[in-house]
This record gives sequence, structure tokens and C-alpha cells, in this order.
Amino acid sequence: MKRISKTKEDFGWAKWDAETIKRVAREILDKKKGILDEIKKLSDSELNFENILYAFERSNDVMEPCNYFSILMNASPDESVRKAAEESIKIIDRENIDLGYDPDVYKVFKKYADTNPVLEGEDKKLFDDSVKVYRRMGMELPDEQREILKNKIKRMNDLATDFALNIQNYDDYILATLEELEGLPEHFIEGLARNDDGRYQVSLKYPEIGPFMQNAVRAEKRKELMDKALRKGGEKNVAIAKELLELRKSGAQLLGYKSHGDYMTELRMAKNSEKVTKFLSGLMAKLQSFVDEDYRVLLDYKRRKFDAETSDLKYYETGFIAEQLKKEKFSIDSEKIRQYFPLDHVLNEMFKVYGELFGISFSKTDFILWHDDAVAYEVKNVQDQGTVGYCILDLHPRPKKFGHMACWPVVSGRLDNFGSGNFVTPVTAILGNFNKPTASRPSLLSHDELETLYHEFGHALHNLMSKTKYASSAGTSVVSDFMEVPSQMMEYWVWEPSLIARFSKHYQTGEPLDSETVAGMIASKNYLIAWATMRQLIYSFFDIAVHGENYPEDLAQFCNNLIEKHQYIKLPPNLFPAGFGHFAGYDAGYYSYMWSQVIAADFFHKFKNSGLLNPDTGREYRDKVLAVGGSRDEVETVRDFLGRDFSDDAYLEEIGLKG
Repeated sequence: MKRISKTKEDFGWAKWDAETIKRVAREILDKKKGILDEIKKLSDSELNFENILYAFERSNDVMEPCNYFSILMNASPDESVRKAAEESIKIIDRENIDLGYDPDVYKVFKKYADTNPVLEGEDKKLFDDSVKVYRRMGMELPDEQREILKNKIKRMNDLATDFALNIQNYDDYILATLEELEGLPEHFIEGLARNDDGRYQVSLKYPEIGPFMQNAVRAEKRKELMDKALRKGGEKNVAIAKELLELRKSGAQLLGYKSHGDYMTELRMAKNSEKVTKFLSGLMAKLQSFVDEDYRVLLDYKRRKFDAETSDLKYYETGFIAEQLKKEKFSIDSEKIRQYFPLDHVLNEMFKVYGELFGISFSKTDFILWHDDAVAYEVKNVQDQGTVGYCILDLHPRPKKFGHMACWPVVSGRLDNFGSGNFVTPVTAILGNFNKPTASRPSLLSHDELETLYHEFGHALHNLMSKTKYASSAGTSVVSDFMEVPSQMMEYWVWEPSLIARFSKHYQTGEPLDSETVAGMIASKNYLIAWATMRQLIYSFFDIAVHGENYPEDLAQFCNNLIEKHQYIKLPPNLFPAGFGHFAGYDAGYYSYMWSQVIAADFFHKFKNSGLLNPDTGREYRDKVLAVGGSRDEVETVRDFLGRDFSDDAYLEEIGLKG
């Protein structure tokens, strides 16, 4: 299939103003309505796959500018653009629901479905998925109940958008004098904004709060910042969370499910919430004794170094104590290691690794995007120089920009027409918040941030290398408990000694990390792994539990109790899950990260056993996993690549707990 290179004009959307966004929003809705109107006019003799199922695909393809709106809402420096994008997304979400619930369109589809069409491959998958979607939308419910469900979905979409934006726009910080920044490296302090009186601002953005909580010597300042972090999202999001829970529960029960958790897991690999709960509870039980040991180690270190009479760990101490013990135990200083990972060098070496593994190259374009920090790369096949796709990187923080790191599909790869031999070239974007370069140093990544970069590029590769016929199954359009597999698998590469040396280059001397430091990093890989994993399991358990048949009135206290039970840390009253971004768009799905890790480790061991940069394994992975996206059952994809069902042996080995 031929992929066409893009030009500057194809990225003109990156400079849309507010009025253009509003106009385009109306135009694409009108286009979608036009396609659906064509379906409603079909005669019985015209009922076929192209006129109905592919028409559904086309009606979604014309809505692709919604991806542009999402990027601009999260990354544009222009407030009017962000606001217009936000408002347009809300309008489109609401009207899309009405269009999806059009009973006349459903009647035509149902008439076609009743003919039991003989289909295969991606066409059959698209048809089967459409049948399930209509059932889960409540199209078989009585009219009155269907209308109630539709209105609930509209409200949930609006609330989810508000919830995410309340987190993104939540702007709080502490003020600190230079003396109160004791323990923080010079480059960190240089990057901080300053107040009118000269004091430094330390915000809740993760490039600031993370290093601060690990390195700031003044406990009272760590407490002050953590107390603010525990209120991120604000009271507004507490109210939204409770309303969302009630809407999700009542909507699922209207469709005949016991809980929203059962509704959400039905189409995933897990199939039901009971299986998820057993999966999480089982892992928590297996890890508890290791967590107990981690707690003892941290508490002993606190007594030895800071407070001989202490009887517990405070919620604002664990990150600091863990980091100081790590430095002592492994002779590792995360901030010194950061000096060896300048962003430009890291990107260049990462592109080379992907070139060796997958036969692709990356080259900068001169496309004009929404901000000078944003850069588009053209990705090509090395063998024939054919275009694979485009990857946009916007990796530094700005006011009101998306506050974490994530990958967006911008243009989904797909056939450009029914039965066509031409392929729409995919575009993907990664938004991040790595520290900005200063006059005296480049942007420098911690090893954790390097791992995060590889994680997000795992998603980007999934989007770029898709070869599916339809956008609805392209790239990361897979079930959520498989979606993180490609991203989590890529994280393992940054822990291989030979590659760490290759990725590292001191920003001043040009020297790689010495072998002793690399050995210490590898030895520290599973340092306090049970402790860190338990926190992820707690949040996963919280998520699936509150989406059960009943949910606790005090959500924050419910989570606090889980943390105190399993990690012995007592948190003060707080606003959780007001700042828990996954609550809005990953409901009853946070467990997927842990579920996917098991599969990712199994995949990685296939590379490890054949050679980390073996191009044959890379080609097999590209063809059998990345290219197929969600065009077939993910269980089949796993079996195709591994030659068997996955097991947890590789995962347990990777975290040092096998046997």
C-alpha cells in the first residue's frame, strides 16, 4: 500500500485560530450527518458492507480534526484557541451521541445484520464490533430508557472533559528561599520561576514536584508541597467524581450489567471485574511480605540517619528517604546521572536503535506547528525510503499545557477509500514536560524520564506502523488491557547495560557513564520494587472497587485506608481522586497497566533471547503486533508473536521475584 508524504499545508491545522476551529467543528459534523443520511436512504437491494459498515468508517474518518482539537486544547499557547477547542470537543461529543443513537440508521444496520453476511478478516471484525457497540449503546432498550441512557452518556462525556481540564489548569505552588531549597541541584533551581519578592516557585508539575520530594532536605517544605498535591484538581473534581460514579453505575445497570466495572471489562481481555479483582488481590497478597520488608528498610534508614526515636514514616518522607538510601546503597545520584542524558543525544540514539530494530529512520521537517518547541519528524523505511508516518514531539513545559507525558494519534493510518491501494499516512504526537534548556545547559533527563520517553515512543510506533484497513482498528485502537504492552515493552531497553552506555553522553565532557555507575543502576532496578508496585496495585484496586455495585461515600478515605493497610502510611484528609487523571478516561481500567506488564515482559524476553537489536525479531514484532493494531482479537496477536499463550514467568524474573 502506497503512503504519501505530507507537506507543510497538511499541518496547517496547527495554526488554526479560535474561529477556524469553531467553523471546522460545524463542517465535520455536517459531513458526518450527510454520510449517515445516505445510509438511511438505502433500499434493501443496496444493503451491503461498503454502503453500511464502510460508510460508518467514513463518517468517523471525517471527524479526524477532533484529534487536532485535542492537541490544541492541550498544547496551544493561545488561550482563545484552547478554549475554542475545548468547547468544540464538548459540542461534537454531545452531537455525536445523538447521531450514534439515530434509530433510522440503526434500523438499516439491523436489517443488514439480519442477513447474516458472510465476512472474514478485518471486515468481519468490524461488523462484529458494530453489533456489540449497538447493543452496549442500548439500542435494544425501550425508547424511553434508551433516551435516558443517551443523556447519561452526554453528561458523562462533559464531566470527563471538565475533570481532565480541572487537573490541567490547576495552578498551585509553594514559595521557597534559596536556603529552603537545600539539597536541590543547581540546574533545578535555575529552572524555577521566581516570585516578585525573589523567592522560588515550586509547582505541582512533575518535573518539579518529583525531584523536590526526593531531594529537598527541609521536611516542612516537602510537607507543604505534598499537602498541595493532595488537593490537586480541587473540590470541583471531588463533586465531578461522585456524579460520574453514579452515572456510570446507573447507566450500566440500565443495560443489565451488575456494575460499571463489568460493563467496561466485558470487551477486554479480562472479560469481567471479578477476574480483575482476583488478579489484583492475588498479586497484592504475593507482594505483601516484600512490601513489609521494604517498609522496614526505609524505617531503619530513617532511624539511623534522621530520627532515632521515630516509630513510623510520614507521607511526605518516603520519596526523600528512598532516594537518599538509594544514593548510599548503590552509590547512585539520580541528579548526577541526569547530566549524562542530554535530550538531543538521547533522541538521536533512540532513533538509531529503532532504525536497527525496525528498519526506519527519523528526520526533522521544517513544518510550522503550534509552538516553537514542537517539532515534526518524518519517519521512513530505510530499505526503500518510503514514508511510514510523522511523529511530532513537544517535550517542554509551558503554562496551561498538558502537565504529564502522553502520546496522541493525530491521523490514523487506513485505506483512503474502499478497496483502495492507497494508504493514509499516519501522524502521531507526544506531549511531554522535560526540563527546558537554559543558557548554561541543555535539557537533561533523569533515567526515569528516559524510561518514560521510551514508553511513549512504544505507543508512537504502534500508531506509525499500523497497516490496518480501517481507522477504528489502527495503532493503539486495541482493548485497554493490551494497549500498554508495546509501550511497557520498550521500557526494558533502557535497562540494558550496553544500551545505557550508548544512550549516555555527559553534556560537557562527552563521556559515557562509567561501568561502575551503570552496574549500580542495574543493581538498583528492582530497588523497593514491591513498594512501588503495591502503590500501583492499590490505585488499581481502588479504581475497580469504586466502579462495583456500590461505592464508598468518602472516596479519599477509602483510598487512604488501602494505603495504610498495605503500606502503613497514614495520609491526612485530602481530595483524592480529584487529581487522579485516569479517573476520567480510564475508568475501571487502571488495572490494565499491571495486566499489560506481564505480557510486555514476555514479549521482551523473546527479543532478549534472540538478541536485543535483532532485526528479524524486530520485523516479526512490527508485522505481527504493531501492524495489526486492533484488527483481530488481541489474544490471537499474543499467540501469533509468542507461539503460545503468555505467562507471568518473564515478569516475575524481571522484578526479581521468580521462584
